[in-house]
Amino acid sequence: MKGILIRLTRNLDKARGFVNGAIATVFEDLGDGVFVAQLLETGNMVLVHPIKENGMKFLSCCYGYATTIRSAQGASLDQGCIYFEQKYYPAGRGYAYVAVSRFRTRAGCHLYCLLYTSPSPRDKRQ
Repeated sequence: MKGILIRLTRNLDKARGFVNGAIATVFEDLGDGVFVAQLLETGNMVLVHPIKENGMKFLSCCYGYATTIRSAQGASLDQGCIYFEQKYYPAGRGYAYVAVSRFRTRAGCHLYCLLYTSPSPRDKRQ
């Protein structure tokens, strides 16, 4: 479990950076579903443990290797890959801008697919 990339899913300790969407790596497994994680952006250590909500017990994190555009809003990323499958599941208006604008540099943003575009009015006249 050590070294696994996770994304935190709750705002449990804002002062230390345990906030929804923060990315961390598992630093030490303490057993019984409890572990210490190190936040990538700040290096702070946070304790991740099972919590109860509405009678259900769960960890307030998920795997951090992929995310949705909506979950990434507000994030600042050094690098990543954007995958749009627009042939069968077209993205909503503005999603490409939101995805691309998450990256600090153009070099860190990689597009992994072909974008399908609507024909322009010029193409319709021909």
